[in-house]
Amino acid sequence: MPIRLYLTICWIIFLYLCNMGTDVFRLDAVPYIWKRLGTCCRNLPEVHTLIRLFRMAMEIVAPGVLLLGEVVMDPTKVLPYFGTEEKAGMSSSL
Repeated sequence: MPIRLYLTICWIIFLYLCNMGTDVFRLDAVPYIWKRLGTCCRNLPEVHTLIRLFRMAMEIVAPGVLLLGEVVMDPTKVLPYFGTEEKAGMSSSL
């Protein structure tokens, strides 16, 4: 399935669930959301971009919905999910 179609389907389901009253979305294994051959598929830059885009869209269409993320890794590897100095104002609320 092409990635664009997959993301569109996910977004439609997400919006439906928000309209039905969902307050929290739990994202499991967030560092592994994006896969790339030849890598460990962990903490790739696309993951951070995807989560930031998802959070920005949620702030517009469902500002009361919380994203709850869970990862088991070194705390220094988790910090980028909360934003970095060069991306100030673009932080995620995971």
